Amino acid sequence: MKNKKKLLISLFAICPIFLSGCASNVTTSPAIPTILSRSSFSQNAFEDNNIYPVFPAAVTYLPVQMDSFIGSAYPSTAFSGRLVLENGTFRLKPLLGIFGSKSTILVWPQGFAARTVSNVTYITDENGDVAAFVGDEIEGGGGEVPADIVEKYTGQPVPLNYPAPYWLVSEVKRKTSAIPNLSQAKPYTIMCEGNLANDNTNRSAGIWLITSSEASNNEEWAQTSILAVADLQKQCDRAFTSVRLAAGKEVPQMEYAQASYASDGKGALGMTGSAPAAETYWTVRAATTKLTDREYAIAKIWNEKQKDFPSTDPLSSLSYDLDALRKYTADTLGIPIEVVWPVYLPYTNYPYDLRL
Repeated sequence: MKNKKKLLISLFAICPIFLSGCASNVTTSPAIPTILSRSSFSQNAFEDNNIYPVFPAAVTYLPVQMDSFIGSAYPSTAFSGRLVLENGTFRLKPLLGIFGSKSTILVWPQGFAARTVSNVTYITDENGDVAAFVGDEIEGGGGEVPADIVEKYTGQPVPLNYPAPYWLVSEVKRKTSAIPNLSQAKPYTIMCEGNLANDNTNRSAGIWLITSSEASNNEEWAQTSILAVADLQKQCDRAFTSVRLAAGKEVPQMEYAQASYASDGKGALGMTGSAPAAETYWTVRAATTKLTDREYAIAKIWNEKQKDFPSTDPLSSLSYDLDALRKYTADTLGIPIEVVWPVYLPYTNYPYDLRL
């Protein structure tokens, strides 16, 4: 345990109002057009808004390998390039002349599909998650194959107007993304920079507290915090950048969202996951409900007066006297003490994986 790296986050009081040199140059950011994240591309998210992904009309040829070839041997060559949609099919466009001047038709793994929504076209994997958007730089494995192998693996003839080369894809992932920026992010204000106790002195880290008077729901809180992280990471160039979106200046301990980005893919602690090592770039969560006026008032008193009611019970895990603070809060607000308890917000994780 003594070798385990630590990253301790503190937003004292909640952090004195100061900004580091890099953050002092960051202005509040307006929303910038259209974000497409894994969250906004979930089937449920679309159905909740009566928006449904459909097969792209622009796609006239989508070669996908049949299930009967799962586990079959693949060519073992790595590829990278940009995903484009040309002449009705998805192709790999060379970035550095890897395939010469021609783009290559991609033959997708089993279960992959094409979808479009809001004029954005993308490929989904066997689980229905976004594999890549048109315009993304992608990489993966597989190899170039002749037309008869394409027909064997897909079970359909290759149309005459789709000549070689073809690439039998074994795996694919986004290297960089052409996803536009966040559409539901709102303007925000940086309150202060917090304090980080970081055992890994060779790895820079920073945490900021922000507020946004315009963000008012789960998606807006999440995207606003992501936008702030992106702004601060670009400006301050930390290996680990974290943002906490407070519910208000009077209740900085109540957070509508938390977003963190590790530019090295090593998460908060500077480590990858278990074998095979799992990279962790983004961690985002956001509240599912907004504070009621009563909850906000209770949280405000809790923040301001907690220190005035220190605990006298040596066995208590709390630093304050819960019963005394509850009574004071009830008397101050003129409400029954039975409804006065510490305020907590429910959260959900917000999947997001755009590399900065």
